[in-house]
Formats: sequence, C-alpha cells, structure tokens
Amino acid sequence: MENARDLNSTQMKLLHYMGKNPELTNSELARLLELQNPPYVSSLKAALQEKGYFVGPYYQTDYGRIFKNRIRKAIAIVLFEQSYEFMLSLLKNVECFSYLYPIEERFFRSYMAGIFDSDTRGIKKIFEYLKKKGIIFHYELYLQECQTYMIPPTFLIGSQEATFVPPLDNLLDQMEVPDLSLGEFDRIVLSLPEQILITHLEMGTCVLTEIMEDEKISKNFFTYTQWKTAKERLVQHKAIQPVYDIFPFPQTSCSSFFLFVRARTLEDTKRILFNFGKDSRLFKKVFLWNSHQTGKTFGVIYCYSHPMFTITLLRQLDLYEEIEDKKFFVLRKIFPLWEGKSISLEFYNPSTQELYYPYDTYLEKVKAFVEETPW
Repeated sequence: MENARDLNSTQMKLLHYMGKNPELTNSELARLLELQNPPYVSSLKAALQEKGYFVGPYYQTDYGRIFKNRIRKAIAIVLFEQSYEFMLSLLKNVECFSYLYPIEERFFRSYMAGIFDSDTRGIKKIFEYLKKKGIIFHYELYLQECQTYMIPPTFLIGSQEATFVPPLDNLLDQMEVPDLSLGEFDRIVLSLPEQILITHLEMGTCVLTEIMEDEKISKNFFTYTQWKTAKERLVQHKAIQPVYDIFPFPQTSCSSFFLFVRARTLEDTKRILFNFGKDSRLFKKVFLWNSHQTGKTFGVIYCYSHPMFTITLLRQLDLYEEIEDKKFFVLRKIFPLWEGKSISLEFYNPSTQELYYPYDTYLEKVKAFVEETPW
C-alpha cells in the first residue's frame, strides 16, 4: 500500500479539480494549478492514470430523461457453492447486466449483480429458477430508482493533508442532502447515432473520431458532424454528464466495499450517506436501494479506502442506536472476476421512446447454460 505522502500538492490539487469538475480543460486546470505550461497537465494526468489514481472520463446517463418507461437498476446478491468463474459465466447470460462483482467469502461464495430493470418480475423469475435448481442457496434483490451520486476524495483541507482514516462521529450532523431523483422524461426520440454514442460514452470512449472509426466496422457510416450533433443534443437534454472515478490511493491498493445502512428515518439514512467519511481521503458512490423483499430503504455506499479504515468501521457504526440495520460486503480483488458494461439499447423502440428487455429469452439462455455446463 502506498503511504499517505505518495502525492505532492500539485498532484492532489489536480485530482481534486478533476473530480469536482470533469469538464475543465487542460488550460483551465493549468490556470487553477498556477502552471505556465498547459501541456504539462497532460503529462501529470498520464502519470497519475498509470499509477491507478483515476479512471475516465466516462459519462453517466440519466435514464429518466431518455425513456418514457422507467428503467432502473435491480441489484441481486446471490450466494452459491460453485466456482466464481462458473457463476460469472452464468450471470453473463442475463445480457442486460450492468456490473458483476465478486464478494469476499463468508459462509458461501457470493456475487453482486447489477441488472438494468424494465420488469422486476422477469428478473426475479431468473433467480427463482436458479434457487429451485439448487445453483444458488439464497438471493436478495434491491431496486435503485435514483441517480448515482459521486463524491471524490478530499486530499487537502487548506494546506493540510486530509485524513484517510476518518472518525465516524458526525454521521447524523445536519446538512443539506442533494437531490438524488432521476430527471423527468424529456420527450426525446433517440436517433441511432445517439443510441450508439451513449454506449460508447458510458464505457469511456469519448473521442468522436475514435467512435466514428470503431463504428465503421459495424457499417455505421455516420459523418463526424452527425456524431457531434448527436452528442450536443444529448448534452442539451441533460441526458449525459462526464465523470471521473478518482481513487484515494492506486486502485489496486485500495479496499473496496459496499456498506448498507438503514436508520430509523429516511432523513437520518440520507444524512449518514453524505456525512460518512466527509472531507477525507475516500472515494464514494452513494445510492438509495429499496429491498424488494421487505420494501425498506437502505442507504448504500460503494467506497474505495485505505485498508486501515475498514478495521474499526463496523465497530464505530455499532455506537449509533439510530442505525437499525447494516450490511457490509468487501469485494474480492481478483479483477478478471469483475465485469461491467454500458446499457444495451438493442431493444429501444424509437416510436414509443421505451426500452423493454426480453427476460424470458435470458431465462432460456440461463437454462441452456445450466443444462450444458457441468456444475
């Protein structure tokens, strides 16, 4: 693990500005950093990226603005005895997945599967089948109907370096909680270039000339002007926004975990989300997830931290009587077992502006995989 003094102040400030405003140009960053040579910013970025301090830019999409029907994320946490490799291959047959993360073993092996959801019942049928067949022992299903909110690390507070092992004595402090709601449908009909562009931007391919050349292989011969117009229109409708994942230490050196917290009131749950590790060297993505089984709402934090931070984390949370339930999932750091991809727009219907996924087809693919693969 890198120590806490692995970055100089210029590098810390650069990561801070990139996380806070991903749209800043190198010239604007140079001015903020008081550098005379804007091209030097590119060299700084390249060195930090090589060390694993950030990923991006890529784009987040506000699905509420572009689909008439509500597309949300369903998150399944499945417990099983087979190998992680087997479960990864099986879950990829649910072709509208967003991410697949292996969780550190406790009593059973476990995966967290984020799935684009246009019909929760269709998703549930897949996991009920796997449970009936004995391939999984148990699963929990959560629904995310809000935006993902990114909170980059704080590296400096004034001239002092921020802590990377923050105390958690502030979780219920009063604060103004950001709005996590998805945008309202903006009556946009996505053209084919716009559909294609969303899938590229979400995966971090952001240079239009690169996208144009890639798509020629698929016989999508759109001009640069058409790609540019498509992006401008998505920006105009506030459907996309650029982001960086800024890590507090090199990504492979960090502990990565999901923390679920449910307090007595939703207001307290939200405050905990945003006060957790405030002004410290943590990278957080925060969500609200509703348990499909119980209907109860959890605040969820996906966090990258120094490993020392996790040692006393749960013990500190135990001091809060207001916290009625919590769950803690550490992700396995075997990255070939991680999988992620952009939203699939194959089944988008421009005439209705709706997107529905064929979960019955995915179920049949899962069944065929189970029947054909030794387990």
